[in-house]
Amino acid sequence: MKLLSLQIAEFKKFIEPVRIEHFDAAINLFTGPNEAGKSTLAEAIRSAFFERHRANLPQLRPWSDSSAAPEIHLEFEHQGQHYRLDKRFLKRARCELSIDHQRFEGDDAEQQLKQLMGFQHPSRGASDQRDWGIPGLLWIEQGSAQQIAEPVSHAAGRLQEVLEGMMSELATGAGSDALMTSLRQQRHQLLTERTDKPRGDYDKAINRCEQLKHQLAELDQAIAHYQSRVDELARLKQEQRDEQQQQTLTRLAEQLEASRAALSEWQAKQQQLSSEQNAMAALDRQLALLKQSLDDFAAQQQQQESYRAALAASRTALDELTLRLTDAKTRSTTASEQRRQHQRILEQARQRADSDQRQQQLVQLEQQHRARHQQLTRAKQLVSTIQDLTQRKRSLSIDSAAVKALHEQQAALNEINVEQRVAATQLRYQLDSGQQLKLGDRVLSGTGDAQLVDTTQLVIPDVGTLTITPGGAGLAQLSERAETIAQHLQQKLAQLGVTSLEEADQRLAKLAQLDGELQLAEARYADSAPQGLDALQRQLDALEADIAQQRTALEHTAIDASDEPLPDLDALVQQQRELEQLSEQAEQQWHQLQLDAGRAEVEHQRNREQLERLVASLESAERQQRLTSLRNEHSELERTRQQHQQRHDALRESLAAAPLALLEQDVERLTRSLEKSRQRDAQRRDTITRLEGELSSQGAQGLEEQRAELASEYARQQQRVSEFSRRAKALTLLLERLEIKRQQLVQQLQAPLQEKLNHYLGILFKDASLTLDEQLVPTLLARRSTTGNHSEQHELEALSFGAREQLGVVCRLAYADLLRESGHPTLIMLDDALVHSDAERLGRMKRVLFDAATRHQLLIFTCHPDAWRDLGVDEQRIEALAQGE
Repeated sequence: MKLLSLQIAEFKKFIEPVRIEHFDAAINLFTGPNEAGKSTLAEAIRSAFFERHRANLPQLRPWSDSSAAPEIHLEFEHQGQHYRLDKRFLKRARCELSIDHQRFEGDDAEQQLKQLMGFQHPSRGASDQRDWGIPGLLWIEQGSAQQIAEPVSHAAGRLQEVLEGMMSELATGAGSDALMTSLRQQRHQLLTERTDKPRGDYDKAINRCEQLKHQLAELDQAIAHYQSRVDELARLKQEQRDEQQQQTLTRLAEQLEASRAALSEWQAKQQQLSSEQNAMAALDRQLALLKQSLDDFAAQQQQQESYRAALAASRTALDELTLRLTDAKTRSTTASEQRRQHQRILEQARQRADSDQRQQQLVQLEQQHRARHQQLTRAKQLVSTIQDLTQRKRSLSIDSAAVKALHEQQAALNEINVEQRVAATQLRYQLDSGQQLKLGDRVLSGTGDAQLVDTTQLVIPDVGTLTITPGGAGLAQLSERAETIAQHLQQKLAQLGVTSLEEADQRLAKLAQLDGELQLAEARYADSAPQGLDALQRQLDALEADIAQQRTALEHTAIDASDEPLPDLDALVQQQRELEQLSEQAEQQWHQLQLDAGRAEVEHQRNREQLERLVASLESAERQQRLTSLRNEHSELERTRQQHQQRHDALRESLAAAPLALLEQDVERLTRSLEKSRQRDAQRRDTITRLEGELSSQGAQGLEEQRAELASEYARQQQRVSEFSRRAKALTLLLERLEIKRQQLVQQLQAPLQEKLNHYLGILFKDASLTLDEQLVPTLLARRSTTGNHSEQHELEALSFGAREQLGVVCRLAYADLLRESGHPTLIMLDDALVHSDAERLGRMKRVLFDAATRHQLLIFTCHPDAWRDLGVDEQRIEALAQGE
């Protein structure tokens, strides 16, 4: 491409027309001081090509004339064709392009320019570097010669097209980009790009493994806690049974009544014996505590026997499973050997049956036809069954959430009844033969108990009536709550259309049964007709056509009869299947017995460890010492108490007239003991009830089953993590191999451009080379060191500003050479470029430019004319052009 002439008017600095009548085909040097208009001329050329004539660009007007209409007239030639471009902006905007004798106007003209030069127009407003394409790479603005990466990126597409056109045999390698992009996307789904850390499903699988591991640990803790609560419940129940056997409350109540009777008789004498009584009471409490400790030791001894029994039972079960496991292994081995022998016989029989294959195919087709016919009949029957079950299920519909709420209310009612029984007044009676009492509406006789939750009258014949009011707190409120819940329960039952909670449960159970039958029928229908009745009918029709075709073929086929009878292959196959089933069953039984034996071994080991721990505890020297100490202390306290008793008796005899203090203390002590015993008993019952509820709830949760399911899922997740890891490694390796291959292709593809770069670099730097990346952007400069002993590599950004300017110009000239060979128009503009070059480097760059001018037209704008006078061309002063000289 060669510029021939240029004229601008009313364009920025130039209000009056400025015309350049002639451009040299090689180098054109324009000089002038700062603000003379050099950059304005360069911008006018860019605006003529890049800016739309209809764009609103007031910045192109002269600064002092807001009514101006900037105009640019430009002539150039390319590949033997003459071009004339006339463009006006803002007022009466127009664009005209003449190519030889062809004429284009407006958008058509601008479209022709865009296709010729390789740039694009902005969607609106002024253009910028992103739109300039190839010209933006070759036309260097003031202060931007060192910038190469961004202009190349905007022109990279066209440069790649040129290279691929010149090296078409390598262009087919571009298809690997799509593959590598796909592989990178797949790898990016598994690993992060920078740190290679797991992400997405891979990261989720790892997190899920950690979560499951934590859940397993929590379940183990829950199971251990559950076992400890079981032990606590057993201990409390044993204490309860012990106290019931000892009748502690009865004895305390009897002692209290006796003390109260004695108190009323000896009240005046009791005070003198109080001190001795207190001493005896303290000793009694100590003896009770010691006795409790000794009872605990005895209970541990009894627990040893139960552990021994459990160990013996687990040992017996383990021995039995071991014998069964040996027998199952023998059966499995025998069945496998029989199956292999029969397999050889079956293979021999099949070889003999090859000659009758067509007949067998016909038999098989007929069998398939009968099976499909039966399958179709069964599917139709199942459709009818499904409809019937659906109707029955609809008629029995009931809200399971409402039934669950009724159960919760019934449980609350039961809890209230328990609270009523606990708080009720207990009445125990023992009447002489033939005697009766009337308690409310109830007649009492003989011996028995009665609980009073409300105020009740006790009628004593010939004596009178006693009104008994229970002293338990909140009994009236409990009764009201019970009545309210009972009424609400009846209302909900009526709303559900049932008479009792049992009937609602039965309907739910029946509904669940019908749902199971419906699911079974639907599953059977899916097995019988997975694709529907029509598909099954089509299969039946196809089988009938195959049977007819096979029979026709048999009629035209001669079959030679064999003298030897043909073995019954179906029987042999059936026997083989039975043997395989027997072998599989024996194998499964053997594996199941292995699992059972393993569990029995674990149970036996657990029982043995429990017994060993208990025996070790029972036989420990510390325990024996503690037991001996307790017995000695108990004996010593007994002797002490006897001594106190003797002193008490002596004091009583000496103070027989006044035992009041002792009797008062007895009443107080026994009253407190009875209350404490009742409180302990009530607290124990509450604790037992609470523990039973908790254990029942936890038992219903199936902790062991949950742990087994979690352990299974944990194993699956570990396998999934392993699969993700292998896949990520495979993708990484494949990408590395493809990248190596791709780099090799890129190097071959860049060879023409590299050759042209090396040509200019040889002028600027001796033995230097530039490395290009995939986007054709120079990245590394390799050249000899200052000592000349070895080669050095430098990143372009690490070089000086002047060196980067020089390399930026060199690279653009190499791109221009490449573009020229492909027939693309090239014009080089340098606006005050190379101003940071020293004299020696500038001299080399002049050689480079002079060499490039043999192939391209260069426009050089500078404010240092003295530095360019040895370029061998005439300079054109901007001031003279502006004055029309």
